[in-house]
Amino acid sequence: MYIEGIVSKVKDYTAKLKLPQFDDTETEWLVIPQMFTVNNKSGYKPEIGTLVSAIVTDDFTDGCIIGAIYNDVDIPPEETENSEFFEFSDGVKIIHVAGSNEVQIVASKLNIKADIVCDGNIIASGDVSDKKGTVQSIRDWANSHAHTNGNEGANTGSPTTSI
Repeated sequence: MYIEGIVSKVKDYTAKLKLPQFDDTETEWLVIPQMFTVNNKSGYKPEIGTLVSAIVTDDFTDGCIIGAIYNDVDIPPEETENSEFFEFSDGVKIIHVAGSNEVQIVASKLNIKADIVCDGNIIASGDVSDKKGTVQSIRDWANSHAHTNGNEGANTGSPTTSI
């Protein structure tokens, strides 16, 4: 049967639900389905207190959670028509607007606001830019600038071009 309940306990990838419509009866451990489990992996566990929908046996001893439900208390974070998103309690957001061919990632680390925090290499097929210019413009400037006097063992003057 279809039910709606409030997550009361979470263990591994199972959860128990409190069922207000059945005098707060608590279900047995219900499976929390995942998107990927074989070669690719994913992990989702609803927080305690989350309103979820589930399919269960008549005695609430077996079943699975279908997913979390927005309601009057837990509302979507913003206008989300035509978008898919993840928004986490620490402020990290991942947003994709259908048809935009873009993913926006907003995160902060060490109080530094950034669109993307990466601990590895970044490979871009286009240019990388910020509000002051592009990596290519810096490369063009550095590769083509000249000094007002030669160096012949002495200090050089200021560059004749600047960023």
